[in-house]
Amino acid sequence: MERVYERAGGRKKQQVRSIKLSDVGWGDNEVACLDRGKEALQHALLLAHPDPEKQLSVYTDASDEHWGAAITQIPRDHTNRPLSEQEHQPLMMLSGSFSGAAKRWAIVEKEAYAIVETCRHADYLLHRQDGFALFTDHR
Repeated sequence: MERVYERAGGRKKQQVRSIKLSDVGWGDNEVACLDRGKEALQHALLLAHPDPEKQLSVYTDASDEHWGAAITQIPRDHTNRPLSEQEHQPLMMLSGSFSGAAKRWAIVEKEAYAIVETCRHADYLLHRQDGFALFTDHR
């Protein structure tokens, strides 16, 4: 984009709009990359709307470098089924990386951090009278 801004003489939409991308090095490779990006977006995960009649499930995990979480909802009559037979509808995905002193935390602290951050970011989803089910791979 810097090449476009330089050629346009500014960063305003009106200035940039007049620049042809082919004049700033946009070629077949970039077009193919854009097409792959569009294709990936078409197959992106579709999030559901929260349904108060469904049970919430929170899945968290952490590694040495990163943490992640998924919040899903399932019909209440699926809670006793094996995980592979439950009809999960995704509501939210979260992730992050550990940096600085956090990289030196014990794995149990990193697992706990994933839980706390998920609850902090998704408090509006998780505050329900019947609560939510929490799943983690740490004992």
